[in-house]
Amino acid sequence: MKILLLSAYHAESHARWCRELVKSAPSVDWTVLTLPGRRFSWRYPGNAYSWYMTERETLSQDYDLVFCTSMVNIAVLRGLCPNLANVRCVVYCHENQFAYPLQHDIVQRDWLYFAIQNLYTVLTGDVILFNSVYNQESLLKGIRTLLKKMPDFAPRSCIEEIRAKSMVLPVPIADEHVFAPQSKSPSTNDGIHLVWNHRWEYDKGPQILLETLKALQEQGSPFKLSLVGQQFSRSPEQFAEIEAQFASHLLHFGYQESKDEYINILDSADCVLSTALHDFQGLAMMDAIGLGCIPLAPNRLAYPEYIPSKYLYQPAEDPKSNEGAKIEGERLAEKITELWEQQSKWQTVDLTGYKASTLWPKYHQVLGINQN
Repeated sequence: MKILLLSAYHAESHARWCRELVKSAPSVDWTVLTLPGRRFSWRYPGNAYSWYMTERETLSQDYDLVFCTSMVNIAVLRGLCPNLANVRCVVYCHENQFAYPLQHDIVQRDWLYFAIQNLYTVLTGDVILFNSVYNQESLLKGIRTLLKKMPDFAPRSCIEEIRAKSMVLPVPIADEHVFAPQSKSPSTNDGIHLVWNHRWEYDKGPQILLETLKALQEQGSPFKLSLVGQQFSRSPEQFAEIEAQFASHLLHFGYQESKDEYINILDSADCVLSTALHDFQGLAMMDAIGLGCIPLAPNRLAYPEYIPSKYLYQPAEDPKSNEGAKIEGERLAEKITELWEQQSKWQTVDLTGYKASTLWPKYHQVLGINQN
């Protein structure tokens, strides 16, 4: 079986998914095309052109299946490469453009273009896979809102068409990273060891994290922090502020080049935090949970799908505002303090349903891969 696998914005989590998918099905003749996960505002609309001009010979070959991420402009690519037009196409949605929290520098016109392209992609695919129920439902809701804004010629029947060909199939967690025993003891007696291991970007809520640390300090709550995760050429200013104000609390600060060291940090931590405004599954959270960390996260996004309610804090009405970030930070700090004071009740979260050995066979079934 020949499969063309396309990843148009090959950021760290997408690369991991591609790598493990290919490894899971060695009997398949894979052709993998990727583009770097940078310069999103150009990569997203331009990927079909980039591949058409640089990989035309590869794209013109015969394939049994096209499997692409939702970042791929597959409608345009199929038009440019007629041999792909009638090949079965499965689209994987790691995210959607409708639920992304916009920054002030993303103008409405840019968002509109991204949203419509996202709509064309899910209309084009024969099967649409989502990594969470939240991702699926927020996309369908976003499409409905978009079509309501169109002045005319905007029938909404496509929403049910997309739903009918969709299913939820999460990104698996590598089995060797899981699973910790269903009980845990503090790693140290001089304060809870927190880990925050997300991308250092606006949508992961750095202002909420900063407000959380301030609230913990004001309460006099003892804590240590490992602040790790993927960094880029420019990071939100809150990270420099955290480094300056909370240096005595920091056990680790910055991206961990060594996978083994990263795993050791997660394994040694007591609690993994999320302050995210945008997370369609939360692989960083899942990695830490699988290694025994107690999760604390906002009661929004995909988190309620796998994190018990006792470990979710109540979101603010507008977490993107300074006041909202302060409210959320105080609520998360209360949860952290409560967790530290109730150590005897610590119990890790069961994620066995997300194991690679459970989920990859389900992928194979959807893709039509016969491993026998």
